Amino acid sequence: MLVFSFVGYNELKVQVAGRSTVDVSLEPSLESLEEVVVVGYGTQRKKDLTSAIAVVDAAAMSKVPVANVTTALLFCAKDTQN
Repeated sequence: MLVFSFVGYNELKVQVAGRSTVDVSLEPSLESLEEVVVVGYGTQRKKDLTSAIAVVDAAAMSKVPVANVTTALLFCAKDTQN
């Protein structure tokens, strides 16, 4: 048996039973769609934060010509303060 899971999606258990190919599609979990903020040392709910945060648009971040994600985040987060 294979177990597939991902944050924000329902867990899916699939019996392999000798198959060489397994196609899966995870369903979004409507119960756990509360807003979660990823921080450098774990995760917290947005309502529990006591420090400043920045919202970064993923589409805008993908257009930034940089070598890595960290630089793109720094650029986009700085850009939102203007």
